[in-house]
Amino acid sequence: MKAGKIASDTANRASRALGLSVMYIKDGVIYEETPDGKITMKKQIEEEVVIPFEIKKGLVLNEKKGLLKG
Repeated sequence: MKAGKIASDTANRASRALGLSVMYIKDGVIYEETPDGKITMKKQIEEEVVIPFEIKKGLVLNEKKGLLKG
């Protein structure tokens, strides 16, 4: 967790230094913060996510044919 936090902070600082907007999720809402500090709400995230199939260890996804092998 600590390495992820450090990487995230570094990426945010670099993006701001380049004048880019930063997007983040807080309390189930996606926000965008512009380089001048303006924060706008972009989208409310759905509470329940429906997974169309069970993900198991060793599952192979075939992108070209859209087939699943397990």
